[in-house]
Amino acid sequence: MSSDNLHRRVGELEAKVAFLLEHLGLTYEPEPEELLPPEVIELAQRGQTVQAIQVLREHTNMSLKEAKDLVDEVMRRYQGGPS
Repeated sequence: MSSDNLHRRVGELEAKVAFLLEHLGLTYEPEPEELLPPEVIELAQRGQTVQAIQVLREHTNMSLKEAKDLVDEVMRRYQGGPS
């Protein structure tokens, strides 16, 4: 399957899911880690908080506080980190 076909198919599937969610009156709230670069999750899982925050800020426009809060949430979910 070509890249263009794959992108088209993913778009079609996303539209179908959106229709179903709306029809059922449901909303989809992604888990925080679904929005993160995999490297950030890996660093957080290893307890490398500072590095995870740095990488997250390099990939986003998040403030230091926003990035720290999100990394802390990931750490809580994966290893019972800071609360």
